[in-house]
This record gives sequence, structure tokens and C-alpha cells, in this order.
Amino acid sequence: MLNKNLESNIRKYYIISILQGLWFILSINIIYWKSFGISYEQIGIFEFLGALTIILLEIPTGAVADLISRKMSFFIGVLLSSIANLMIGLGSSLYVFGLAFVVWAIGDTFISGAKSALIYDSLKDLNREKEYLKVQSKFHFISSVSLIIATIISPHLYLVNRRLPYVFLGISWLISSFIILTMTEPSRASKKYNLKNHIAQMKNGFKYSLAHKAIRWYFLFGILIGLPMSLYNDLISQTYYLSLGFSIASLSFLIPLIYGSAGLTAGFASKIEEKLGEKKSLIVSSLIPAVSFLLMGLLKIPFVIAFVLLLYMSRDFRGVVLDNYVNKHIPSKMRATIISIGSMSFNFVALLAYPFAGKLMDVYGIIKVIFVFGIFLIISIALLFKANKGLVFSKDRFA
Repeated sequence: MLNKNLESNIRKYYIISILQGLWFILSINIIYWKSFGISYEQIGIFEFLGALTIILLEIPTGAVADLISRKMSFFIGVLLSSIANLMIGLGSSLYVFGLAFVVWAIGDTFISGAKSALIYDSLKDLNREKEYLKVQSKFHFISSVSLIIATIISPHLYLVNRRLPYVFLGISWLISSFIILTMTEPSRASKKYNLKNHIAQMKNGFKYSLAHKAIRWYFLFGILIGLPMSLYNDLISQTYYLSLGFSIASLSFLIPLIYGSAGLTAGFASKIEEKLGEKKSLIVSSLIPAVSFLLMGLLKIPFVIAFVLLLYMSRDFRGVVLDNYVNKHIPSKMRATIISIGSMSFNFVALLAYPFAGKLMDVYGIIKVIFVFGIFLIISIALLFKANKGLVFSKDRFA
């Protein structure tokens, strides 16, 4: 019976991917902020508030998922994220928007470690953990289909009423939260919950992450290579497309093309990674965004959309394979905690980067900042691969 319930976790995970893939806001979120007269710097402050919240709560909530319940942590996180989107969709003031970012960030902290831990350990109990990358690839493939549909519709929803995309996203995530409640908690060795064990769980997670050379490198790789893309996606993307001559209405085909291509690439991540191997996968997924940003900063013509496509395809592929590599090095008893440490580390850097980048965009313009992203990535790649020339992590995996 337990095996059947765990098998149903995977099926329900795919259903959840449909609902959580309906990102109606991806086509219009920056335009939405600008419609309220909000500056790039103010958007950066929203992101700052979110990052600060994640830094403060990421590790404690990750430990909750390990010590109490991955399923309930996942449920709470999705529910809070749903509420945050409804707050943004119904609100009008900077204070409401700022509070919504905090609520959304709290939700993210409950989700970040719990979701992948729930699925990885469900597969592990079924003796199918080697299928994790395949399951995640399928999850992203299914969600990319939903995403394509949502991003086709969302610019038209925005033109009818600018609030509808956020409201619809909030409702779809709310529905998915109740599906999570029907999932089964995988078995694991766990201690009785108390404050002492909670603190010990966090300390052990930090010690393990710092002592494990592969995890340290993966986390640093994720921060340095992923940060410019996050800044571009959250602060620049839509206004960049408009600067190239695209209209808001044209985003109904451009955004689905961009995110759909990226999602489909993630859907085939397991097959691509199988052919490339770990080292080449990491090299390719870091070089592509570096070159793309450089060319986007040099060429202000519609054709550069081809490099935007490559940018997002490499991002989604990198995210799936990096998640797989990290999970292979983590013991089940601290899986959610360590994944949360990685997320916290990223957001610690983002805490400073978002307001600073937003200010630079207001002062120097988005094109110059995009070019700087490319330079930053070239330097980061050189330092990362010099620091770890071998990249032979397979011999250092958790057993």
C-alpha cells in the first residue's frame, strides 16, 4: 500500500506541474509594476525584501521540512505563494506590494527544500532515485506546456484588466495546494521535534555543506552563474523586449516562445545531460548565457531574441541538472535543510545585488547593464573552472 501511495506522489506531482506552470504573470509582471509608476530601483527594493526574508527563514523552514513534514512544508509554501499573488493582483500601494513580496518569500522558503526532498525520497523509498532527473525533466516538460498556454493568454488578460494575470495565478496555485495535501510523506529516520533538535539540524546542515567540496562548488556555481539571469528576468526582460520594438500585444507570442523553449529544454534535460555528461553540461550552461548577454548588450536589433531564447534554455537546463547533482550528495535526513542553505546563499548575494542593479539600470540604462552581465559571467566562469579543474564529483557522492 505504501508503495502505491508513493507512486501516486509522482503522478500528483505531474498534476501539480500543470497548475503551477500557469505563470500568467511572466509576460507582464515588470509592465505591471511600471503601470503603477514604480521605478526599477523600487522593484529592486521589493526583491531586496524578498531576499532578506528568505535569508532569515530559509534554513529554519528547511529544518522544519526535515524534522516534521516535507508534505506540510510544501503545502504551506504553495498556499502562502498563492495568497501573495492575490495580494499583488488586488493591491495598489507600495506597502501592499512590499508585504506581498515578504509573504511570497516566506512561501518560497517552505517550498525550496521540501518539494525536491519529498520527490527524491519518494523515489528513494521505491528504489528509483536514479530516475529523479527523468522525473524532474518530465515535470518541467508538462509545466512548460501550461506555461506556453498561460503566457499566450496573459497579455490579453492584462489588456482587459491588468490585475487578472496575478489573480489567475493565485487561484491556480491555491488549487494545487490542496492536491499536495493528498500526497504521502516518504519514510525517513527522524528525531522528535523540539527546539534543540531544530537548532542541531540547522548546524549539522551548515557543517555538512561547508565540509563537502562538491556541494560548496555547486552552490557557488549556482550563485555566480544564476544571479545575472535572475536580475535580467525580474528587473529588465519585458522592458528590454519593448525597447527592441515589440508591443505589449506581441508579447502573447514572444513570451510563450521564450519560456516554452526553455521549459521544453528542461523537459529533455535528462537526455541532453546523458549525452554531454556532468562537466560539459555545466560548461555549456554557463558559457551560453555569458555570450548571449554580451551580444544582447552590443546588438539592439530584433534578431537578438535568438540569444534571449538561448539564455532561458540554458537557465532551465542548468537548474534541472544542478538540482540533480546536488541531491546526489545529500543524505535524506538533512536533504531539505541543505537545499535550503543553497537557496539562502543565493538570496544573501541577491539581497545586495537587486537594489544595486536596479539603481544602475535607472542611471545607465538596461543595455549597458546587460553587457556588464556578460562580462561578469566570463570572469566568473574562468574563476569557477580554475578553482575546480577536474569536476570529478561522482567519486565524492553521498552513499
